[in-house]
Amino acid sequence: MWKNLHPNIRKRIQIEFLSRLGSSLIFPFMSIYLFHAYNAQITGVLMMINIIISFLAGIYGGYLTDVFGRRRLLLFGEFIKLLASIGIVCANLPVYHFPWLTFVMMFLGNIASGLISPASEAMLIDVSTEKTRAFMYAINYWANNLALMIGMIIGGWLFERHFLLLTTILVIINISSLLLTKYLITETHEQMVNIKSHVGFQSVFHSYQIVLCNVRFVIFTIRWHLIT
Repeated sequence: MWKNLHPNIRKRIQIEFLSRLGSSLIFPFMSIYLFHAYNAQITGVLMMINIIISFLAGIYGGYLTDVFGRRRLLLFGEFIKLLASIGIVCANLPVYHFPWLTFVMMFLGNIASGLISPASEAMLIDVSTEKTRAFMYAINYWANNLALMIGMIIGGWLFERHFLLLTTILVIINISSLLLTKYLITETHEQMVNIKSHVGFQSVFHSYQIVLCNVRFVIFTIRWHLIT
């Protein structure tokens, strides 16, 4: 059954496994990092800002993936994630320590992840069928959870004393994800001809008007985003 899936599906599941593994090494423990740098109140505010911005980036990314195409948005997001991870390494070298820069880079990485997620989901739907979709989502679900478990175990073990090592591993993983996306993923949705008239926030709001009117769906989406 795995071999019958579209190549894009197989590669996206593998890339997402790598990405989730890398992010799980560090980001679940960043509240501890920020707490040591600041205090509980500031940490709470910063983490809430990250959640809100990531949610909004996901909404905007869901719209942009129909404008620019899936692969282009994936490449852009992976590139920003790579820059953010390099920034985190540079902010935590043994010779100096910049928590504020670490937060900014984490903030940037969350925006990139918010852009990548809807593009990836849309691509999976583009190339799957009703017969393969259930199997595809089952494999993707278990792969993501396995990556999360492995990443958090390794991260929890090394975070306090080997943070720089974990961030370096994250950079390597993000380089791999970017290269795999560039050379193994094909486009499944063509870019719009007239882009300028479709990228403003007014166009996004107009596109989401029907969805925003469904209060139950909006509440469900927000809750799902908070627990993931």
